[in-house]
Amino acid sequence: MVTRKEKLIFLLIAVSLLLFSAAAVGVSGKTYTLRATEWINATSLDDLKIELERGNDVIEITDPSFQDGTLEIKVRAIREGSEYVTVTDTDTSRYYEFYVHPNGLLTYSDYFGRFNGDIVIPFAFLILVIAALFITIAAYKRSMAVSMYRYRNVATLGLLLFLSGAAIEQLFQLLRYNGILDTIRSLSSTMQLISMFLLPVAFLASAVMTVSSFILMRREGRSWQNMLGVILGLCLCVLTILPMITDYLLFWTPVGNWVDVHREDAPDGYVLEFFETAIFGIVAYVECILIATIILALKAARHVPKFNKDYILILGCMIRPDGTLTPLLQGRADRAIEFGRMQEEATGKKVTFVPSGGQGSDEVIPEGRAIERYLLEQGVPQDRILTEDRSANTYENMAFSRALIREHAETEDPEIAFSTTNYHVFRSGILAEEMGIRTEGIGAKTKRYFSLNAFVREFVATLVTEKKLHVRIIVLMTLLSAFFSSLLYYNALKI
Repeated sequence: MVTRKEKLIFLLIAVSLLLFSAAAVGVSGKTYTLRATEWINATSLDDLKIELERGNDVIEITDPSFQDGTLEIKVRAIREGSEYVTVTDTDTSRYYEFYVHPNGLLTYSDYFGRFNGDIVIPFAFLILVIAALFITIAAYKRSMAVSMYRYRNVATLGLLLFLSGAAIEQLFQLLRYNGILDTIRSLSSTMQLISMFLLPVAFLASAVMTVSSFILMRREGRSWQNMLGVILGLCLCVLTILPMITDYLLFWTPVGNWVDVHREDAPDGYVLEFFETAIFGIVAYVECILIATIILALKAARHVPKFNKDYILILGCMIRPDGTLTPLLQGRADRAIEFGRMQEEATGKKVTFVPSGGQGSDEVIPEGRAIERYLLEQGVPQDRILTEDRSANTYENMAFSRALIREHAETEDPEIAFSTTNYHVFRSGILAEEMGIRTEGIGAKTKRYFSLNAFVREFVATLVTEKKLHVRIIVLMTLLSAFFSSLLYYNALKI
């Protein structure tokens, strides 16, 4: 979570950069030095004719010089308007267009074209993105230090990935900078590059999740939850290529006759540009959240708790008709036993096992009792088993087990771990965190088609849980896309 102090620091940086940029433009932006080399056929300044095309007192030419084949002309703004500087040598004439803004800013080539000191604009924007990146990194580290089991961690890591891509792209834009219009268009290119870079990931994820979802449906039954992988992968792929499909339809098929995207001063093309930029931005951001979900879910699944635990919960699930454990549940029990053995070997401290799970309508005994029986078969002493046999879901697993532990614990704040299937660790940990239970999870391996679909469910849960944060970011990106597309359209109207 970004602190109030960090928000104020970011706002201060933004205002400082804005004031610095305005001051730099105000000092140097009223003049422009034009240099021409590639086409001039002359030996001296006397061979060139330099004049103002319209003669409307918008600009004035000062100190023209010609040396080593390079013509240098200094231009100064006088009043608002536009003007052409015409340079004629022995063979041809060239026209250079200048615009004077209401504030006296003098731009070359486009209304939002080059001007003296214009490099400060992309530089300031890059600093602002980097500042946002460092603040996000600090917020992520701070949140992870509290607990890895938070949906906010996913949202923050996804934003961190997005800002990293934006910072890298802005750095490249700065290195190949060619005017303010490039800075404006860099927003679209940043979104597009991030989403296109992740497109192969989206296609691969779509293919893998589709196959795993079909396997899951065949073995576990058809449901919309089991189709989440297919739906998500296809949506990301379709949204990523949607702008390209739209471009093709408008520019290369009769559909383009319905709208005017070919004329530079027509609004249709800029509406299309806004649409593409917004789509690319949303897709890039959602893909970053998906990758962050997978990273943190895998991190949680592979995490091994500290060897200081007093209790380890074994979260129950369906048992067989004869009361024995299914492979899924046996994996959870075996992982708990393995952790108990590792802790005892490392520190000498023994852990108490808390098998947890009630009896379903189609089960012969409570799941907790079935796990208890399995633990005894594996050599775990009865005095190191504390069974909870009333819970019907993960929430009750945690709540009832905590109450049972409090009744028997020798300390007020015992150290607790839990064992579940790898794809279930992250969600269980988040649930425990929301209940105020300080715990760490350890994951047992299972079929991959279970894990992939479960990661998708975690991603959907992240979007839903942190929907306000995601909506704010997406709305901000959409407004920025609209603003920059409007600037490009305004520029086209002025030239």
